[in-house]
Amino acid sequence: LEVYRPQLRYLLLAERELGEATILETRNLAAALFRLEQSQDLEDVVEVVRQLVKRLGAPEHADIRRAFVIWLSRVLLPERLPGVVLPEVQDLQEVRDMLETGVVDWTAKWKEQGLQQGLQQGLQQGFVQAAREDVLAVLEVRFGVVPEAVQAAVERITEVQRLKQLHRRAILVPSIDDFARQLIAEGN
Repeated sequence: LEVYRPQLRYLLLAERELGEATILETRNLAAALFRLEQSQDLEDVVEVVRQLVKRLGAPEHADIRRAFVIWLSRVLLPERLPGVVLPEVQDLQEVRDMLETGVVDWTAKWKEQGLQQGLQQGLQQGFVQAAREDVLAVLEVRFGVVPEAVQAAVERITEVQRLKQLHRRAILVPSIDDFARQLIAEGN
């Protein structure tokens, strides 16, 4: 059966083992592809696409230009630009133009989304901290000094609803020891 075993030859490209100088070189189309895959921001993608437009401008490179366009528009850019509707592009120059004009708009949109998300997270953290302080304030008013173990357990709780429940309990519980036992029994 040795005769029927396939004899395959292959070339292994260890992308991560290439030197940065090789990857930064866009005369090598594989290196340009690797650089696009490893790019950390859209400005780097725009720069590589600009260089590819220059390098692949001749008519005999139409097939490889089209392959880059398909890969960029269907694989790389949708992965890097989630939520962004990309227009249909037919040529590498169109990809370059779209990226050059869109980067500013997309960046502004992402900054706004990040700001909104940060505000939401800040508000949520503020609500949680205020609810913690309310629970501890009620315990202090009712029972005097609140044990450190109880304080630490309350500080570990991150859900506002759970802290509201503890607030009610702090008002009604007969002693700080009962509050501590119930808190420990619930796993806090």
